[in-house]
Amino acid sequence: MAAAAAVPAPVLPADSLDYWRKFFSSAANADIFRVIEKAIAVAAADSPDELRARRARIAEALYVCLACTCSTHRLHNHHHNQEEADQKEEEEDRRVGSNLSYNEAETLTEKIKEESHTLREVLRIKGVLSAGREQSYGVLFESLRRLQLIELSVQTLQFAVVPNSY
Repeated sequence: MAAAAAVPAPVLPADSLDYWRKFFSSAANADIFRVIEKAIAVAAADSPDELRARRARIAEALYVCLACTCSTHRLHNHHHNQEEADQKEEEEDRRVGSNLSYNEAETLTEKIKEESHTLREVLRIKGVLSAGREQSYGVLFESLRRLQLIELSVQTLQFAVVPNSY
């Protein structure tokens, strides 16, 4: 009796980016970034504990994906498309109004920008430390010095979790 050949597991449609592109464009009938924002809002409302448990991986995926896989051309196109989306969203926000005062919104926006910058820097340093054996001692030392100077919140540390590289 001949041995049965190993049959590879079928690729599930949900594993394919094309599947998700079609899903979001047809089911949501909305801009992918609006879908992401609303998906986060739904997850926060329906499964706050699970979202809290997964947020570090989600944030890391955002920053790592942008840092590693995007070419300059794709980043330029994304920036142009993002500007158009931002303009549309600003117009919609003006029509709908807001519960925040202008000063509160400005303060919140500034805080988000600062935290985003801090998280990007911590994740950049994480990348340097993760590739430690490939880096010179000077680069590693400078990265650790910069990390030491950054005022880190517990939340930022949870998002970034700098591993022990050695």
